Order: sequence, then C-alpha cells, then structure tokens
Amino acid sequence: MLKKAIAAGLLSGMMIVSGVCGFAADAPAFTDVKDSDWFAADVGYVCENGLMKGVSETRFDPQGTFTRGMLVTVLHRMEGEPSAPASSFADVEADAWYADAVGWAAQQGIVNGTSDTTFSPMAPITREQLATIIYRYVQMEKQKAGLPADVARGAAELRDELSGYCSDGGDVSEYALQPALWAVQNGILNGDNRKLMPRGDATRAQVAAVISRFYKKESYVPAEDGAFYSRDGKTLYRIPEDMKGIFTVKDGTEELSGRCAFRCAELEAVVIPEGVKTVGQEAFAECPKLKSVSLPASLESLGEGALPGMIFKGSDQLEILTVAEGNPRFHSEDNVIFDDESHQLVLAVKRISGTYTVPEGVTWFGTGAFAGCSELKELILADSVKSVNSGSFIGCDSLEAIHFGRDFYLPDPEPTVTAVGIARYYPVFGEEFRYCPMLKHITVSEENPHFIAHDDCLIDVDRGDLLLVPQGKTGVLTLPEGIGKVGKFAFYQCSGLTEIRFPEGMKSISSLNGYEGCTGVEIVYLPVGIEYIYDSLEQMPNLKTIEFGGTKDQWAEVLDYYYNRQTVEKLSGVEMLFLGD
Repeated sequence: MLKKAIAAGLLSGMMIVSGVCGFAADAPAFTDVKDSDWFAADVGYVCENGLMKGVSETRFDPQGTFTRGMLVTVLHRMEGEPSAPASSFADVEADAWYADAVGWAAQQGIVNGTSDTTFSPMAPITREQLATIIYRYVQMEKQKAGLPADVARGAAELRDELSGYCSDGGDVSEYALQPALWAVQNGILNGDNRKLMPRGDATRAQVAAVISRFYKKESYVPAEDGAFYSRDGKTLYRIPEDMKGIFTVKDGTEELSGRCAFRCAELEAVVIPEGVKTVGQEAFAECPKLKSVSLPASLESLGEGALPGMIFKGSDQLEILTVAEGNPRFHSEDNVIFDDESHQLVLAVKRISGTYTVPEGVTWFGTGAFAGCSELKELILADSVKSVNSGSFIGCDSLEAIHFGRDFYLPDPEPTVTAVGIARYYPVFGEEFRYCPMLKHITVSEENPHFIAHDDCLIDVDRGDLLLVPQGKTGVLTLPEGIGKVGKFAFYQCSGLTEIRFPEGMKSISSLNGYEGCTGVEIVYLPVGIEYIYDSLEQMPNLKTIEFGGTKDQWAEVLDYYYNRQTVEKLSGVEMLFLGD
C-alpha cells in the first residue's frame, strides 16, 4: 500500500536536490521541459506528487540517467520508509543515502542484485530492470491488498506473446520477460516504433513516465469501506473478503479488476455504477451467497482475454444477471449475457435449470458459457449456432440432452504427431462435453448437411468421423458403416458401455485419449480390413474379449504393424475370437 507521498526530492548522481517542481502552481517551469514534450505531463505529475524532483530548481534533465539506487529509494519512500535489516551487498555502504532502501527492497524480494554480492547502486538502470523492479513492487502491493500474485509462466510462452507487442522481444532477458510483458500490456512501458529497447538505459523522462503510469493505476489505496482502488480511483482491485450484504462500487470507477471479489463469502449483491467499462476475469468467483449483479450500459469488456464464463465461477447462487438498457455491445435475456458485436452467448447464471433454448442470431459460445450450470438438463442450439468452445459445459452435471442446429459445423482438424512419428488427424470435438456425466441424448437438425445423430452419437458425415458418444450411454453400441476415424474424446468416460461393435469397412480405431474411462467395456468387435488399433484397446482396463471378423492369419497381418502388436501385448488375458475361421 502506498502509505504517503514522498516528502523529499530524489538524487541526481549522489546528492539530494532540494529544488522545487517546476509544475507546482507557485514555481517556474523547468527550462528543459516544454509543454509539447511527450513526457511533460508525466514529469509534472511525479513532481506534484513528490515522487521525483528536478536536478535543480530550473532543470529536470529529462535525458539524464537514473540509477538503480535512485529507483529503490523512490519505492522505499512510497512505502513510508519502513525499517529493514542492512543488505548483504558488498557495494552498499551502511551510511549510503540509498542503504536503507536497498536493504528494504532486498528483504521484500523486489531486487536481487547484479550478482550474489553486488547491487551496483550507481549503475544506470536499464529499461528491463526498471520494468522488473516496478513489477515486483506491484506484486508485493497486491499481496498486501489480499490479491494473489501473478502465476509464473514459461519463458517460451512469454517471449512468444511479447513478440506480438514489440519487434525486439527476443532481446529481453529471461528474468525480465514476465515483468516486461506486464508493463507493455498495462501501458506502463511503451516502446519506440515497436522496439522496447530492453537493455538500453532508462532516461529520467522515461522513469518519470513509468512511475507516473504505475502510481496512478497500480497503487492499492484503501477506501473507507475497506476496498482497495487505484490511486486515480478508476480501478477497483479488491473488495474485503469479509464484506457482507450489498457492496456499492464507487462512482468514477472504470474497471473491476480480475478477482476483485474473489472468495467474498458473505457478499450478496454488487451495485456497479455507470462508467464502469471493464470487468476482469474471475471478478466474482467463489462468492457462494452472491445472488444479484447488474452490469451498466457503459460496459465494454467482460472477462476478455481469458475465460468470460469464469467470472462467476463457484458463485452458484447467482440468480439475477442483467445488463442495463442502452449498452451498445451487450444485452441480457433471461439472465444470460450476449455479446451483440460477435454474436456470442457469453455466460449464463448458474441457477439456470431445465430446458434452455439458445435464441436465433447466436453463432458461438464463450469459453465457460454454461460452466457450473448444474441444474441444466436440456440444451437446444439455435440453427444459427456454428460452434461451442472447450469448457462451455464444465460442471453441467445434470445435462442429459443436446440438440445441434442447422448451421453447426467443425473446422478442419489440426494434425497430431503420434508417438510413432505419423501425423494423424484426430477430430477433437467432444472435449466440450468431458464434464457432462449424465449426457444421454444427442439430436441433430435434419437440415444440417454436415452432421447426423445415430443412436445418440454425433457423427461428422463429411469426414466420416465419430465425434461424440454421450457419457451416459449404456450397454451395447453398434456403430453404422461409413465411419472412418474416432475423435480424440469420442468415448471419453463412457463407463456404462459394455460392448462396442465397430462397422465393416472401418480402417482405424486409434484415438489419443478417446477411450479413457471406458471401464465397463468387456467386448469389442473389429471388422476385417482394420489397419490401426494402437492407442485404443489398452485404454479399456476390463476388456475380456476381442471378436475379429476375419481369420487368425488376417489378424496376424494386422499385428505385422509393430505398434498394433505392442497394443495387443498390453492386453493380458484377453480372449481372441476369429469369426472368419
């Protein structure tokens, strides 16, 4: 928490200058900062708020260097100059003006030093070091406000994402990747012509801009009700976990950050004023008593860049979810939120029950759209719906039936390289329903040219793919002719099946994870002409009998393929019946 403004100026070199900020009402302007300079407003802000001062009463020296010792001193003073043990760095003298700040920053994990024994306090700070130190300070502040620190991510993933913002992302040191990405994404650190210049020295003007931006947005300031807002009042970071009943967001707020109400166990309703534009991911997750949320007409973004349906994850008592009239992008209908710009069904309240019919005009579902709707039993997709997303139905424990409309289709699958180095095309549809244990019935519009439902199984007739067998399917399943491949999750958790009979003419039953959880299958029929059986039968732990439509010699030809033979060798005690002998 930023406890107080800085009372004294900061150094240029090793001396504290007692000059006055040229942007204060009673002081002249700095002679080296023009109103037209890109950094003029930032210099004015940091001076007016006591965060930095000029190198003299009339000069700010915007192109001058800024040292590592200076930066930690700024942050230390922001924090109220708390006491801390002396650092162990050999190049930090106990009586140095920056010694207390370095000791505090090291204790808090904000700085690590330039080596195990040195801090290099008088070295110019680089742009990636600036981003890293500020980022670590913000993580400390988040934890004090009751917010979780960011989850560490892999270097390759971070570098790839960073490259979308700057052309020299490859020059960023590994330790600075996550801080640099955070700084760029949040507008804290800007590049020049898509160049971040991470290892270049930061000028005093650049440091002023960074401090100004993060001080306004990433400061965690407590309000009278105990909530934490940004210093400029535009972002709500945290509602107290012990908040009871109704919470009213302050006027002037523009953003509700991710997890701002996470695990507020007694929170029942949230009043969100006009002016709020953004609601972050998992903003109201794990609020078990939350019953009512009304979103304003000013809302522009709802959990984007993550999982919109996870905004209310675990808030299972939510009954009323509305969007105020006049919103140009979102609207609500029967407590379901729709994005009119993208024709998306974004999310539904968890208490939706029985049968729900998706209205015409919707073309796709947001990730997690129906997540946690444990009382939903039947879903009828409008003819306009073309796709659903992975995770759309997580926690739909009671969903028994789904109807696919006229326009539903799947894009061409991406190739999967198997363990044997062969590129196989496994259709991946079915993952969307991995968490629907009661699903028994699948129907498809007769007008759909791409799909049919056979015995409650979804089949892509264009490609000959078996896409989905509902988990609630029981007994014997006889598949129709024309099926060529098995989808990646086609039989996932079909524990009630006892027998699977594959059709004549089928060449492959291989499927990565496609049979996981088929614990009840005891009999499998394989037709003459089958060529690939690896990654299939070994996923059926209680398989007792394989019926093969051909002869023993023909079966031997199947096993000539090494990985087919390896699959069968994993099946101990399985009886082979050769129906062609």
